[in-house]
Amino acid sequence: MDEYIINALLFIIAILIILFVIYIYFLPTNIAYSKNHENKVAILVLNILLGYTGIAWLILFFWACSSTNNYIEIEKTPTIAKEIEELADLKKKGIITEEEFENKKAQLLNSDANTKEAE
Repeated sequence: MDEYIINALLFIIAILIILFVIYIYFLPTNIAYSKNHENKVAILVLNILLGYTGIAWLILFFWACSSTNNYIEIEKTPTIAKEIEELADLKKKGIITEEEFENKKAQLLNSDANTKEAE
């Protein structure tokens, strides 16, 4: 019975080692897909065909880790002036009343003044 348990444990360890090796083998592909790399399919194909060579695997790894976005995303937050313009348009269309417009405008201007004081 002890030999059966030892063989079962060795089998489980062998399976875990095989899964770990497969994970490491496809690590460049995993990175490329997780980063939504623009060349992820090419990395996958080359990983399958040439990944067994150490040099190709390293090249694929660095390629997958490289950034393909050469631009900076700028968050587009509306300015207070733009928000007041939109409120004026709503007032002009009759969606909000003059009182609602003035209250919201005052609220926006007060929040801007509080922000500047905090700086």
